[in-house]
Amino acid sequence: MNYEPTYQDPVRELEVCLNFYRALLDELREYDDMEVAAHLCYRDGIAWAMEQLDSRVDQRIRQEVEHLDRRLRAERDYLIKTLDVYGDMVRRAPRSHWWWYLDELPAEPEGEPEIAEYAAESPARVLADKAADYEINQTT
Repeated sequence: MNYEPTYQDPVRELEVCLNFYRALLDELREYDDMEVAAHLCYRDGIAWAMEQLDSRVDQRIRQEVEHLDRRLRAERDYLIKTLDVYGDMVRRAPRSHWWWYLDELPAEPEGEPEIAEYAAESPARVLADKAADYEINQTT
């Protein structure tokens, strides 16, 4: 699988994909299986952008992505059993993109601790403020 970003600027791609990933998790129970599968592509965009930016991604952004990922994993049974998102899916993503393989992964252990709230500043604001500090990694 070769992810094709909408924006060549990884900061912008991260911002847009993060907004869609948040929306997916906030409105998950209103989506059907096809809409969920379509929105999972935005998690690919987050992975692409974070790989491009490497260590230059603000820690608060990383924490939010981790938090959103835990929310997605917490919905595992709903996605697999109720929506059957993974039922007829043809997967081309690498195994490192676990969100495409939730039905094949073991369930997360109960009681995973929540991370502390990120900073009072929103991650989107952090992206906007730090945009000039980021350099694009052209190794892909």
